[in-house]
Amino acid sequence: MYLYLLRMIRHFLKFGDNQMFENFKLSEHFTFFELTRTSIVELQKVNRVIAEDYIDNLKILASARLEMIRSFFNRPMAITSGFRCEKLNERVGGSKTSQHMIGDAADFYIVTMEIKDVFEVIMKRLSNFRWGQLIYYPEHGFIHISNIGAGKNKNQVLIYDDGEYKLLQSGSFK
Repeated sequence: MYLYLLRMIRHFLKFGDNQMFENFKLSEHFTFFELTRTSIVELQKVNRVIAEDYIDNLKILASARLEMIRSFFNRPMAITSGFRCEKLNERVGGSKTSQHMIGDAADFYIVTMEIKDVFEVIMKRLSNFRWGQLIYYPEHGFIHISNIGAGKNKNQVLIYDDGEYKLLQSGSFK
């Protein structure tokens, strides 16, 4: 709580009362607001304030992961979840070690495409593309992608089915 108050004070000193948050591009097609949005209204402000500490990770996620997928499909993407502060992550039932909490992961779908087809194309046709984890959530209708973490989760491909994760592929990059 104390850390949150310090962040809020720093934010108000930087932007003042009139402009609580400034939207800006993280990459060509993705914005800060897009990757910090939540439908849980009471956590929106704190989520964006804390996300400011993870701008570099969000920029890498947007430019190195999301832009590559968007370019390949040449269609808009909808981000269902990007950065999540600890409170938000807990509220949505996220993992206690979720990469969302450090701006290293996003959940998405491609507008006008079947999510299963998107997942299969990424696995097969973008096999040289690097990620930490690629997880298909068929029951929820989105795909999770993360930056490459330090020492783990390199090129993992999983499916979340019937309440459990099933590893489809695991590998390291040379």
